[in-house]
Amino acid sequence: MKAKIWNFLKTYQKELKIFLACFIGYFTIGLIVSYYLNTVTSWSVFFGFDTPRVFFDLTWRDTFHGRVTVHPLFVLLGQPLTIIINILFNNYVISCLFLEAILGSVSVILLYKCFQKLKINKLITNLLIVIFAFSWSQIAFTAAVETYIFAQFYLLLMWYFVITKMDQKLMLKDYGILVLLGVGSIAITLTNFMQFIIATFFLILCNKNIKKSFFKYCATGAMVILVAFFLAAVQNKIWPTAPNFLIQNIKDFATHSSEETIYMSRTINAQSFLNFFQACFGQNFHVYNLMIFEGLNFKPSIVTDVFALVITALFLISNIYFMIKTKFAWQKHKIYYALIVTFLGNLALHLIYGNTGVYLYLAHFAFIILLLWGYILNYFDKWFKIASVKYKWLYIIIGIITIALAFRGAILMILKLFSHYAKIETINYWPIVILSLALISFIALWIMSKRLNKK
Repeated sequence: MKAKIWNFLKTYQKELKIFLACFIGYFTIGLIVSYYLNTVTSWSVFFGFDTPRVFFDLTWRDTFHGRVTVHPLFVLLGQPLTIIINILFNNYVISCLFLEAILGSVSVILLYKCFQKLKINKLITNLLIVIFAFSWSQIAFTAAVETYIFAQFYLLLMWYFVITKMDQKLMLKDYGILVLLGVGSIAITLTNFMQFIIATFFLILCNKNIKKSFFKYCATGAMVILVAFFLAAVQNKIWPTAPNFLIQNIKDFATHSSEETIYMSRTINAQSFLNFFQACFGQNFHVYNLMIFEGLNFKPSIVTDVFALVITALFLISNIYFMIKTKFAWQKHKIYYALIVTFLGNLALHLIYGNTGVYLYLAHFAFIILLLWGYILNYFDKWFKIASVKYKWLYIIIGIITIALAFRGAILMILKLFSHYAKIETINYWPIVILSLALISFIALWIMSKRLNKK
């Protein structure tokens, strides 16, 4: 038994250290801004977040769960977990934050495992994992009670499976897992089903090892919708105010009464593109200032605009150069083209939907951008040796700058909220115990790692 534990620790020591470090950070920030300042019950505290609605979806049975029309299975998948966790904390705010910190931390591990499956250089992997772990989409969406981190978790599970199985023959159990992952993609945010459609297009329809691929592709998609419809019916029985998303959306479409139309813009211009790339490459990397304007919001800044446009240009040039250099060999680089089409799909979506607040949806596709960077940089390394020891200092500097900006963003967020929201009067000490245990475990694992590596 002892040998098995040591082997487990030796095999997964890096994943455990990543999880513990991220969990400590995310849970701590969440406790400060959502529990200690008691912001969960206030609307639009964070960038237009409707945290009270999400909080009630995760904790209350007898309340209105009408937003499942666009978050189809969020109540079914989220509330039972929160209730179980609440047995320990006896405080639903802390329970929600604990769950989100776990999902955010596991998401970092999943992205790390995706890089491993893609055989990305360790130096590049470490840098991109640091960027992801300290990104705005991780810090803000685990600090506030919201749906976004749940959606990211299920999408990363799906992409990990797709990367693992790309170009392989799929067995019956693989299709079963794929259907469940498809349900996960659609479960939290309806539009994320687009990612499943694109990913399975490359996984199944473009797979020479699969016979009758068109039928299996269509059947898999149909099964996802059927299973999601069935689970939505179950959800409606348990929570009567949660309508079946498919039926309700058909009704809303027929009567032109869909609430989502108010977030859609029929005008696409240069500002629409700038909003998108600001979110991807400026706000997500903490290159911004914050202000209180009907809640916490980004302050317009020429620095953010310039930084976003420079990184966007680098991203665009890098992708074009990669495609030309590899002679558009999409069969050889299926996963790359699956990711780039998914990124472009999100670009197209957010040019017309939620364009002024694209950062709200960063968790849905921020990891896609980093996977693309990893894939491209890994191939650049073969040509230019950019991940050699000679350039190691450059990666370290970028990592340090990323961490410094992330700390600045987190502190700025906390200071702005401290001046507007009253502190709680009674402290629950269970989170302090959990954080202490996590910190002790992290330090112990760090010390043991040298011994583990010698065995």
